[in-house]
Amino acid sequence: MGNFAIIRVAKLKNYGAIMASAQHSFRERETPNSDSEISNDVWGGGVKGAAKVCLEVEKRLEGVKGRKNGVLCLEYLVTASQNMNDRYFADSLEFLKARHGKENVISAIVHNDEQTRHMAVYVVPLVHHAEKTQKKSVTAKGGGREVREIVIPAHLEVNAKHYCGGRAKLQQLQSDFAAQVGKAHGLDRGVKRGVGDERITRTEVKEWYAKKGEILADLQAKLTEIEGYHAKIGKNQAEFEAERVEFQKGAVALKQQIAELKKKQAEFDEMYQKVQEVDKIQAEKFKILKDASDELAKSKVDLANREKGLKDRLDSRESSLKTSEGLQAESSKKLAAEWSQFSGEKASFSAEKSDFESKSTTERQKNEEAAKSNTKKAEKLASDRKELENQQLTFSSKETALNKREAALSTAQTLLNDEKQAFSAEKTAFESKIKALDGREEKIRISEKVIERTKESISNQQQKIAEERAELAQRLQKLSEDTSALEELKRAYKANLDAQ
Repeated sequence: MGNFAIIRVAKLKNYGAIMASAQHSFRERETPNSDSEISNDVWGGGVKGAAKVCLEVEKRLEGVKGRKNGVLCLEYLVTASQNMNDRYFADSLEFLKARHGKENVISAIVHNDEQTRHMAVYVVPLVHHAEKTQKKSVTAKGGGREVREIVIPAHLEVNAKHYCGGRAKLQQLQSDFAAQVGKAHGLDRGVKRGVGDERITRTEVKEWYAKKGEILADLQAKLTEIEGYHAKIGKNQAEFEAERVEFQKGAVALKQQIAELKKKQAEFDEMYQKVQEVDKIQAEKFKILKDASDELAKSKVDLANREKGLKDRLDSRESSLKTSEGLQAESSKKLAAEWSQFSGEKASFSAEKSDFESKSTTERQKNEEAAKSNTKKAEKLASDRKELENQQLTFSSKETALNKREAALSTAQTLLNDEKQAFSAEKTAFESKIKALDGREEKIRISEKVIERTKESISNQQQKIAEERAELAQRLQKLSEDTSALEELKRAYKANLDAQ
């Protein structure tokens, strides 16, 4: 007997029928002959769910002309007399899209949860009519009848008969499907029956389950009869009973061994989990220590560079200070010499001024006395007085210049003292920074010692873990041996049962 391509079509005339069918297809209601552990596949990007199928059908039929109580949706069932692959269902879906138009195929779902894979496809049976003219008899204006040409515009119509109305179209559907889809997958068309041939019927699911129950009841009765027959066999009953008791004892011991093995397995699993956690913690610790070590090394290099830079700056400042101190000493000596010279000049000026004032007073007295007696002497006295006044102005200018020079020397001395104080403060700051660097270097040395101790501790822990792993391997080997012994005991028990 060959293998056949199978396609069936059902007409759904209302939304209640569409909802019931889609709920079955999408497993939204209980389906006894399906396996709930296996999922089904929605194909071709169609909608999923009974309610969505109804909404999509309603949306597609909006504004479309149709007969009252006409068919709203067609449900195709595609399968074969053997389980087929996905390519077969994909080709079948393309066949229906070409037959009805891609936009009219609402949803397609492949059922994997039943004994034979099959696909349910929901299609809106729309037919497109092109624009045409039609002659029609109408009433004329003056009475009577006349024939006119009426233009009927292009439109859509819901019409299931166009696709599956009558025996001939259904037979043609079988032939087209077998030729276009089945043949490529090695499937034949079913036998084409003529007029008067016996009609082929199929068993409904409920009827099939009822028959299945009758068959199972019959088998159960036969099984009961066989069990009764075996119960009548009583030869060597005492020996068999003794062996059965011994076997039960062995079974009890075996159960104890199994329980112990399970306990050991649980302990091993728990210990293995702990080892995994310790490995993870150790890896994290190593990463943290490596990062800390890299950071310390980087800090040491940075500190060394900064210390070198500070020392270079300090050496430069000390050199500058020495140079400045030398210049300051020379300036001090020069200022002291200038001050000494200035003091001498000031004392000499004061002496000259006093002598001048004394001579001026004496000369003035003499000139006044001479003026009384001699007009010429009075004129000379006026000239001498004018000259004395000029000399007095000259002495005043010198005195002002000396005072300015004294103020400049005092300002220079103040600036020199300020510079000494600033340099002293900067030197103190450099010394503080060097002390801080020394302290930080000490902290780094301490951190390195801590890291070394931690590494040593981790190494010890790793050694301990290696020992525990070796012990676990031994226990696992023992567990494997016990399992092998258990399997051997099971085989012996089964052989004993078979012999009995």
